[in-house]
Amino acid sequence: PQIYPIPNALNPYSIVVSNFNNDNYLDIAVASINSNDLAIFLGQNNGTFTLIATYITGNTSNPTMLSVRDLNNDNQMDIIVANPGNDNIGIYYGYGNGSFANMIAYPTGNGSDPRVMAFADFNNDNLIDMVTVNAGTNTIGILLRQNDGSFLLTNTFSTGVPSRPQAVTIDDFNNDGQLDIVVCNSQSSTI
Repeated sequence: PQIYPIPNALNPYSIVVSNFNNDNYLDIAVASINSNDLAIFLGQNNGTFTLIATYITGNTSNPTMLSVRDLNNDNQMDIIVANPGNDNIGIYYGYGNGSFANMIAYPTGNGSDPRVMAFADFNNDNLIDMVTVNAGTNTIGILLRQNDGSFLLTNTFSTGVPSRPQAVTIDDFNNDGQLDIVVCNSQSSTI
């Protein structure tokens, strides 16, 4: 195996793979929960990786989950990070060259402790929206994408107390043409 050190990282916790610099080689992003940062490794043509940047996710943010997708329809991959320590979801918009804009934080509510997120168009406006799983408040939150590209927390729904939701998936489970959300609750052992 090849081993790549992550300088100053404390407790790497989440990893995603995508092509961040449009060179047709897979790249890696790693979030470290105790050092509150995101490390970017670019893939090389020989199968190795080079650390090119580290981004701060916020003091005491404790990033737990990463996701990758093109949120702003510019054909560049963006990185989304759940920051339970700061009660927000952070988005790093990609430039397509392996670098990213500074994180934009979207609040998920005081004490929400967001753990994971999933994406879909919930309001049929052709914009990708987000659902967050909030372990601290036993809720899920719906963040709708706005026309200006930002996200706005519009609704929260209880998952039951005490439920401590930890995972989420989205699909049309009852075949009514509308998206449904299923949450896995660790404390109540329910979905």
